[in-house]
Amino acid sequence: MSMIFRGRFIFTCCLALAATVLLTGLWHVPLSWSSQTSLLTGAMSRDDNPRFPHGGSPNSSPDFSVLLDSVRDQDSVSGETAESQDTGGETSQIGQRKDLNSAEIRTQSLTEVADIDRMYFLKREEVEKRIRERMEHIKSTLSSCKPKTIHLTPIPLYQINEMQMSWCPVFKSGSTTWKMYFIDKLVPTHKSYNLKELDKRKLRIRLKGGSRGISLFNEREGNKRFTVVRHPLSRLISHAQNAAKDSQMIAMEKEWIARAILDNREKLIKSYKDKNEYQNEFRDYFLWLRSKRKGEFRITKGNVFLEPPYPILDDLINHIIRTDAHNGHWAPACRWCKLCEVDYDYIIKLEEEPLELWYLLEQLGLWQDRALFLKRANSSQHPANMTDSDVFERNLRSLNNRQRAWVNKYFYDDFVLFGYEKLKLESGILNDNPFVEFDKSAFW
Repeated sequence: MSMIFRGRFIFTCCLALAATVLLTGLWHVPLSWSSQTSLLTGAMSRDDNPRFPHGGSPNSSPDFSVLLDSVRDQDSVSGETAESQDTGGETSQIGQRKDLNSAEIRTQSLTEVADIDRMYFLKREEVEKRIRERMEHIKSTLSSCKPKTIHLTPIPLYQINEMQMSWCPVFKSGSTTWKMYFIDKLVPTHKSYNLKELDKRKLRIRLKGGSRGISLFNEREGNKRFTVVRHPLSRLISHAQNAAKDSQMIAMEKEWIARAILDNREKLIKSYKDKNEYQNEFRDYFLWLRSKRKGEFRITKGNVFLEPPYPILDDLINHIIRTDAHNGHWAPACRWCKLCEVDYDYIIKLEEEPLELWYLLEQLGLWQDRALFLKRANSSQHPANMTDSDVFERNLRSLNNRQRAWVNKYFYDDFVLFGYEKLKLESGILNDNPFVEFDKSAFW
């Protein structure tokens, strides 16, 4: 009996000793980044209501002070580890990421939500200050503008009353991502991702009068108004690139593509006979596209209308200059979103994403859906080994001084309001394109 009792006693002591060792070991294990981010994801799991993504109330938000302290502690640990090991690998890069700007973040393709969260917690105060100063600058600059009398005139501002927000889509500025998000949320039985899906719900707002800060029909009081802007030339480049797709070639053939190509390139043809033949072949090419490329289409060598067989930036800009055509895809953001008539709460820059996007999602109460925005990010398709900056510079070099001057004047308000640098005029560039004087009064 005594042997049994002694055995049980020894067994109990061993269990107690093992538990002590285990608890001591766990106590000294440093918090990993996944553990830090779980502070946030845990809060999100407490409430599935998209209006209150942080749990509790619509005014609650993640405790950024706790998260920031834990991230800084982890940074110091990572830095020490990198110094001691001197591997120059992933560990040392983590310690350096807090010094990266938004452009470098996009270049390094930090697609993991945790990576961006980490950067955002470190730079949140800087991001908030930048956006606040931008909004103050915009409101101060627009304080002297005179709103036009716009009575019951529709504007592209969509009210999302269920989510307490109103959105103006500036095309070629990440609007596709937002459009898809809202359509999925509001029109579960949608047949496409066309903005008409939102029009069916009568989300387009109409202005009541002509005074600044006017109320808007059917907009819920307290809605936060926002939009996303982008460098004007980047928007034009993006639109020209998108127009090269077969589906867009077909959709926008009569809208502007066919006329832009024919008018802009016909000066390169010397023979009237060749011109007629090339034009007929150009029209046949669109028929071939509509047939979904059945068979082989042979392009006659020297047919400038099909070399290349899609519009380029030169075609687009000269078309707008020549026709003074109005289109939401290239309309200045200031004019398109009626900044002189409508007050906005947040205007972020596409170039400053993902950090400014993270701040906007936090303010709109969409924090728990940030992974959806990252997944749907409409990144541009560039040639291999070319960054956004490379594509921008290459297209800029293709423009002559008159085209650059036109961009500066046409998008004058956007350059001033959003702090973008105007295009520089270069010496030695041919000035062979027609130039239409810009009437700024049309925008004010």
